[in-house]
Amino acid sequence: MKKNAILLFLLLPLHTALATQRADSLLRALDQAIDNSSLYMQEKEMRIGKVKQMLHVPHLTPAQRYDINARLAQEYKSFMLDSAIRYTRQNVRIARASGTKEQYYASTLDLARLYSITNLFVEAADLLRSISPGELSTPLRIQYYETYRAFYNYYSMSDERDATHYHAIRDTLMHLYRPEENGYKILLAEQLQTAGRHREAQQVLTGLLAQARQEDGWRAVAAYLAGDAYARTQDYERQIEYFALSAIADVKNAIKENMSLRALAMALYHEGQIERAYRYIQKSMEDAIFCNAHLRSMEISQIFPIIDKAQQARNEQQRQNMRTLNVCILLLSVGLVVALVSVYRQMGRLSRAKQARDKLYRDLQTANRDLQRVNRELQESNTLKEEYVARYMNEASGYLDKLEEYRHQLNRIAMTGKVEDLYKALKSTRQIEEEVDRFYANFDRSFLQLFPRFIDEFNALLREEERIVPRQKELLNTELRIFALIRLGITDSNMIAHFLRYPVRTIYNYRARIRNKAAGNRDKLEDDVMAIGMRD
Repeated sequence: MKKNAILLFLLLPLHTALATQRADSLLRALDQAIDNSSLYMQEKEMRIGKVKQMLHVPHLTPAQRYDINARLAQEYKSFMLDSAIRYTRQNVRIARASGTKEQYYASTLDLARLYSITNLFVEAADLLRSISPGELSTPLRIQYYETYRAFYNYYSMSDERDATHYHAIRDTLMHLYRPEENGYKILLAEQLQTAGRHREAQQVLTGLLAQARQEDGWRAVAAYLAGDAYARTQDYERQIEYFALSAIADVKNAIKENMSLRALAMALYHEGQIERAYRYIQKSMEDAIFCNAHLRSMEISQIFPIIDKAQQARNEQQRQNMRTLNVCILLLSVGLVVALVSVYRQMGRLSRAKQARDKLYRDLQTANRDLQRVNRELQESNTLKEEYVARYMNEASGYLDKLEEYRHQLNRIAMTGKVEDLYKALKSTRQIEEEVDRFYANFDRSFLQLFPRFIDEFNALLREEERIVPRQKELLNTELRIFALIRLGITDSNMIAHFLRYPVRTIYNYRARIRNKAAGNRDKLEDDVMAIGMRD
């Protein structure tokens, strides 16, 4: 006995984990079903449309019209109650005028059930009192008591005193079913629930669901009752699992008059899954309004404000967290700005030996800002952006290392007291020119990696005899580099001149000369350049 208890204790966490996994899987399936609910509604409406077309067949007999109306009422039941009531009323009139008593009783009972769902209790009670169960066949007697049971079920929602009538009708109905029938098993589970024998009710319902098919209409009802039974034994994972199973069946069958989504939303609310609960209660309210199920709308309206308030509180908390995060980012940004200002002030106090390095550093900063602006304007490919930024960061890091090495070199010269050598080093532009050449070479490689066919596509815009071919060991020449910058969105001649270290007039002349070489409209050449690589 002790070993069994220990084994049960060890297996309990595994059982709980599996139940949670099943519930999560079913909730994901329900989310997918809700996303596709419009497709299920279209299928439902197509079935209804096909049946409606049968009413236009000429020379229908009253019996044929009765059968078609009955099919339409069945399709509209739990979908659009007003339409179900309309076709059922027509059948009552047909059966009263030319039908059999069986048809009259069947359509009258159908109408009484629909009245009960739509809160027309007086009309429903009048119809039920107009029928004597002693005159009915066994199938109709079952329908009679099922209708009465539905009447008291809905009526007890507004007046709990009538719950006793519901139980009496249910007990009478159980004697009409055979014990092997599904209707009997569902009633038995309800009876066990009323008696507080929830474990036994769970066994009955899970056994019933094990043999149910996906298309069985009573499957959603049995799953809902199973969820309710597990809720009463505080097995919340299984409760959510069976409520979700019922809701999936309702959504896929386009059942708008349902209980499972509302019950599932409340269960998830108590489990702290507010966002999902809010989505399900919204869907449940939309279904009830679409179906014109007044009682369901009343039930949901009592729950909806609770979940809505929790969802609003959750949203407010998220907004508060976002505001806090924004304040932190702002403070960090201010700190960064202050730090940058401090660094620039420190640099301003350096000696003339450092001024050359500062100038070179500012030039590189300007070039780097230009590259950053070009990079922001590239929208064609995120992967290419990342690669380009990585190359830029490596390049900037290399420049900083070289600047630091250059600073150490100047410091060493200054420490030896060789002022003339220091002056020569500061006056020399060789290192800057080498870095500029290397910078342009890296720019050319990066650009052609982004637009490998740029030269061919650019030359295709020019007359054949005017096409530009770079020299050997040269990736881009000055003319190609100008239009490479234009392709990146840098169209201002001042910016291009600053980037390429040319006078502005020279850039104007280059652009005008190339436009005159255009194969097509010279005024559209630069727009055509901007479109290069768009189809890649």
